[in-house]
Amino acid sequence: MRSTATPIDVERFRDRTRIGTDDAYRLLADSRVRTTLLVLRENEVVGIDRLVEAVFRVESTVRADVVRIELVHVTLPKLEEYGLLDRERDDGRLVVERGLSAEAFAAAVVTADRA
Repeated sequence: MRSTATPIDVERFRDRTRIGTDDAYRLLADSRVRTTLLVLRENEVVGIDRLVEAVFRVESTVRADVVRIELVHVTLPKLEEYGLLDRERDDGRLVVERGLSAEAFAAAVVTADRA
């Protein structure tokens, strides 16, 4: 099992997203948020099933159905509120799309090993 402690450059995240310092730290303190952001860094648009699978691979101590419920009802709404993603229905599927341009998003979500 991979560690869920993925380091992200908080100051760069704050500067690129224009999210306040306290909110940036609060968001990034949540491992599910960090994992979701890292998945979206690699995929501009992703279906909810694929997102759940990717997060579940990292957080395999939690059942997949729990991951899905928490993503749909907690994590994704929180990220959408900050403008980091958009959720929409596409042919009956929930689709998650980055709210920032690909370049801004990739620059914002820089892990410590890429900094």
